[in-house]
Amino acid sequence: MNSYVVVGLTGPTGAGKSTVAGFFTDCGCDVIDCDSLGHSILKKGSITLQQLAYTFGTDVLDSTGNVNRTLLAQRAFSSRESTQRLNEICHPPICYKCLQMINDLRTSKENAVIILDAAVLLESNMDILCDTVICVTAPKAVRVQRIVNRDGITAKQAGSRISAQQDNDFYIERSDYCIDGNSGINNIKESVKIIYTQIADNFFC
Repeated sequence: MNSYVVVGLTGPTGAGKSTVAGFFTDCGCDVIDCDSLGHSILKKGSITLQQLAYTFGTDVLDSTGNVNRTLLAQRAFSSRESTQRLNEICHPPICYKCLQMINDLRTSKENAVIILDAAVLLESNMDILCDTVICVTAPKAVRVQRIVNRDGITAKQAGSRISAQQDNDFYIERSDYCIDGNSGINNIKESVKIIYTQIADNFFC
């Protein structure tokens, strides 16, 4: 019987992953938000920030030495090659922090269900840390509108971000469970409850 289980949660941008993560939190799961960890490694003066400035241009840092996230995003998501370079720089320190947090949670809590919420879980090979993987998907048009509303960018910019990432099938083919992020809040919540119960039964019973 396991004392903890690590569940990878992934999917393309704008699919509704954060909503799903919130419902897993409601079930009592501990969520490690890799997006937040990504922000934490971009502290002023960090090695990661220096590498990004070298790769994408020193002007991705503002006059105070902090990252200009808008400009960095424009350049990093301009093509799949640029996105890959971004990931190669950011993934190792994020993965290290994830390992630290997983270790802390597994030693402090019995039967812990740890959700590793990472958009690039599969591309960064962080799925090797996981016992099972869930993806969240949604149609491209829905995702574009969500990104526009969330980030205050144009539909064209949102489309560029989506084009720089993998499509829905990539995630579906590599996941054990799939949640339709466009099925409505109540259906999403019910899907999370069902999957949570199945995972708990499979790993703790």
